[in-house]
Amino acid sequence: MMANKPYWHKLLLYWMEKGHNGFTLPFLIGSQKYHLPDGNLHPQGISGLITEMALHSDTETYITYCPDIKQIIFGLRNIDKQKIAGEFFQLKGRNTQLFRTKVVNDLPIELDALIIELTDRFQTYVDNGQYSVNDLEWTSFTAKESDFIKVCFLEA
Repeated sequence: MMANKPYWHKLLLYWMEKGHNGFTLPFLIGSQKYHLPDGNLHPQGISGLITEMALHSDTETYITYCPDIKQIIFGLRNIDKQKIAGEFFQLKGRNTQLFRTKVVNDLPIELDALIIELTDRFQTYVDNGQYSVNDLEWTSFTAKESDFIKVCFLEA
C-alpha cells in the first residue's frame, strides 16, 4: 500500500512508472517541502534518508550514474534493475537494502563511509535550495518539477 511508503519511495515509484530511472539525493531531500504538512517541517537530512533506504525499507534501492545529468541517482531496484551488476552496501559486514551498480563502484561500500561522502558531496546544494540539475547546473526546482512532485504526492 502506497500510503504507508515513505515520501522518497512514492516519488521514485511514480517517476519510474513514467519510464525514468531515478533522482539525485538533493532532489529527494528537497521534495519534502511539498510533502510535509505546514507546521511540521522537520525534513529528513541526507544521513537520515540514506539510513532509511539502507536499513529501514522493505524495498531495495540502488545508486547509479546518470550520464544525462552527470550525477549519481537513486532508484528503486525492481525486477528489471536486478539484472544490473553491482553489490549491496555493507554495515558491519552485512548487506543492506541499498545497492551500488558497477558504474559507481568508486563509492565506499561501507554505509557509514558512504553517508559521509554523499553528505560532503551534496549538503551545500541542499543548504542552498539547489535540488535539481538543469543544463548540467544545480538549480532550484523548475515549475514543471515542482508540479510533478505535488501531483506525485497527491496521487500516491
